[in-house]
Amino acid sequence: MPIVSVLIPAYRPAFFETCVASVMTQTLTDFELLVSDDSAGDEIRLILSKWHDSRIQYSRNPPGAMVPGGNRDRLLAMARGKYVKFLSDDDMLFPESLAAQVQAAESTGAQLVFTNHCFFDAAAQLTGMSEVIGKEKIELVPSTVMFQQMVGRMNNFIGPLSNVLFDLAALRQFDTPFGIDGQPLRFHGNVAAYMNFAQRALKIIGLGHLGTAIRRHPAQYRQAGQAHDSAAWFEWEVLLRWAIQLQQLPPPNYMEAMQALFAAYQGPGAKFSELNLFVTLHGAPGSQGFLGQEFREVLKLAYLSIEFRRLSQSALA
Repeated sequence: MPIVSVLIPAYRPAFFETCVASVMTQTLTDFELLVSDDSAGDEIRLILSKWHDSRIQYSRNPPGAMVPGGNRDRLLAMARGKYVKFLSDDDMLFPESLAAQVQAAESTGAQLVFTNHCFFDAAAQLTGMSEVIGKEKIELVPSTVMFQQMVGRMNNFIGPLSNVLFDLAALRQFDTPFGIDGQPLRFHGNVAAYMNFAQRALKIIGLGHLGTAIRRHPAQYRQAGQAHDSAAWFEWEVLLRWAIQLQQLPPPNYMEAMQALFAAYQGPGAKFSELNLFVTLHGAPGSQGFLGQEFREVLKLAYLSIEFRRLSQSALA
């Protein structure tokens, strides 16, 4: 059994070869690389065929299984390592990334380890840095910090899934690891996973090591116009309501965050009509609490709006 399963849910071939090369040049060699392909063509498979290595396993995401997060979840079910490392098909790992994260997990008993990361563009030019943890430091991130800083301030300081090493057994104990209270999140599924670990008081460690290069480029999403963009706002409300219902976020912090969210709903988010549904709830609890039936109905309608928009864009493509 390998120590790490590196999981690439692949559909964009443009930067895929560089992504795979960054895995195959890791100083830690005890890994398996699982690629599940739900692209329209054969380019992903052809690129991967350049490597003749028994650690690599390629498969196609079955037709009809292309639901949001389905390719990611399929890979998670296939993983055999003690740890799992998701990697976006356009991101890259620095050579010592796996070794540093595994060593930190093994030495501290952490179930989630994240590193500092940088950002670069389509031309591989550095565009920014995210240095949350001091250089060469290892820091425990308490659950209180996760709730107050990540949710309360709507600030994903850990970063994308590419930046994280999970303990596989810990991740699998959640029925919906990338969702909240049984509701999968489409935009902030990574934040949901981190907060599920925090809610269970699992050990989260930040590592002052530059581990991942996150690529930002115009073709970041499959859907032209990014049909699911409204979820970038309203899924924070899901997380905020969940946090206050768990009594992990003080009411003043909750109301301050909700006011900022309402401003976003009526400002840059105004082009998405489904956000008006959340405004009418005023951030207040319903008869069954903050995540009660009233809120769930609005949430359901919001996701339906996203799906209709996605299908309309696909039809016009």
